[in-house]
Amino acid sequence: MTAETTLHRLSAVFLAILAMMMVWQFHDQNWWAPDDGAYAHIAERLLKGEVLNGTIYDIHFGLIHFIHAASFKIFGTSIVGLRYPLALLTVLQCLIVFWLFRDGDWLTALAGGIAMAALTFVQFLNPTANWYALFATVCLIAAAAWIPRESVFRYGVLGGLAMIVIMFRQLTGGLVAIGLVTYLLCEANGRSTFSRPILGRAVLALCALLLGFYLFRTASPLSILLFGIWPVALIAAGWFNCVMSNRAVARMLAQLIFGAAVAIAPLLLYHCYHGSLLTWFDDTIYSAFRLVSLPFMDKASYAALPLVGMLMTKGVDTGTVINEIFWIALLLAPVVLGAVTVARSFAVGGSAPLLAHMAVFFAVVSAHYEIAIYLFYSTALTLCGLLAVSTGWPKRAQAGVAVSVLLLAGVGLWSHAGQPLTRGIAGIAAGERAPIGKDVLDFRVGLRVAPADRAFYEWLVPLIMENSGPEESILALPVNPELYFMTKRRNPTRFFNSALGLPTDAAVEGLLATLAADPPALVVFRTNDKYVTPNTLKVMTRVRETYRRIASRDGIEVYGRRR
Repeated sequence: MTAETTLHRLSAVFLAILAMMMVWQFHDQNWWAPDDGAYAHIAERLLKGEVLNGTIYDIHFGLIHFIHAASFKIFGTSIVGLRYPLALLTVLQCLIVFWLFRDGDWLTALAGGIAMAALTFVQFLNPTANWYALFATVCLIAAAAWIPRESVFRYGVLGGLAMIVIMFRQLTGGLVAIGLVTYLLCEANGRSTFSRPILGRAVLALCALLLGFYLFRTASPLSILLFGIWPVALIAAGWFNCVMSNRAVARMLAQLIFGAAVAIAPLLLYHCYHGSLLTWFDDTIYSAFRLVSLPFMDKASYAALPLVGMLMTKGVDTGTVINEIFWIALLLAPVVLGAVTVARSFAVGGSAPLLAHMAVFFAVVSAHYEIAIYLFYSTALTLCGLLAVSTGWPKRAQAGVAVSVLLLAGVGLWSHAGQPLTRGIAGIAAGERAPIGKDVLDFRVGLRVAPADRAFYEWLVPLIMENSGPEESILALPVNPELYFMTKRRNPTRFFNSALGLPTDAAVEGLLATLAADPPALVVFRTNDKYVTPNTLKVMTRVRETYRRIASRDGIEVYGRRR
């Protein structure tokens, strides 16, 4: 056994222990109540026999909700239980990334593994579909690297894994699928004068069209510069590098589609059995586009992260300066990765490492909404992509990249892991740490939340339970699904978010008819929520006519039926 092999093995053991310590330390800290509550609310409704995309509205394809329902069965019905699977998957994805660097330097492998622990789940402790999609993407990259190119199962397995990413989050899966197809079309080499890759280039043109449409429709100019131009450039490089014959492309596409079909078949059968196939399409394809059209999404900008830090600095504040550098580095990382990867792809006979190539496409998920959370969704994989391209550099440069990644992981872990969103943009930009409660919040939550959050829910939840019966319903507008879960009260609607569930006047009239036929005992309205829409206000106008306000606090109004 060589010294390098010993270092690799010791590093793998150290990484596994460190990753477990990280997720154990932070797994029950803080929450974003509407998100945690939405996942818990849907999972509980599933376990009660309701049908996803039948009597339950949601924009995800649905795989995540069945995992959450299983988590409740295994770990008990509490919000903290939804985090246990992700805690395990975070440790596993660290080790998978470490394995991807098994033939390189041990420090590079260790840096990649630590980044996948310190800059992922612990940065936004939430059972969101984004973390599951990241794990599935890491598995896809590992499978593409591990399965021999000549294997008859390779394309089928990769197509199935790409569909699993889609079933967690459609946008992420689409980006991963485009990146995967672009890479596979350029794997073959040995161009000849008779090579006419018409079909391959047609597929690449379609990929460029789809990606360009998404970027043009939703991304800001800043996001396009940071994340968008690089995958488009890689598709252009693929156009020149593609030599796969038309027959080989057709065979590859058929096998990818077959693998995807096998992966999604159980979900299709579920909806066919329950008669919810059409509403599933409507909820997850047509309705999902409404999310990106909400006005608050255009107001956020990644430029605020370093700029707010600079504006807040009074004198020499070391912590703020370090965090300012941290945010600038995270924003520049996809630019550096994209430029290096594109340059290698355009080089004669050159190609970028698979991990780097896929990271460039995955980074576009951060263009969806320009806040720190969405930047963290892609940051760790982007840094791993940089580590991958550095493996061909001189040892000193390679070590410099690894040390830089470790420093970024350290700042992220110290300043931002386990922290609440209530810090605000100024607190997030400066890396200010907020106090964390020592005792867990009851009402089936099981999390240590900020003291203000704890006091608020210890006032609101008993108030709701005292003014409504166990069999009665309540209505939380525009989006506080945690209240249904915490109070064990029924939701009288399909949806948990009125901004998505009430897109038209007809939908408003339908809800008002439902409320007249089966009026909820209470209506809870958060007046200052970013999801308040004109249609939500129309509902509240009727509520105020037929209900009386019984309490208010911190922007929350509680209405009870007039007796």
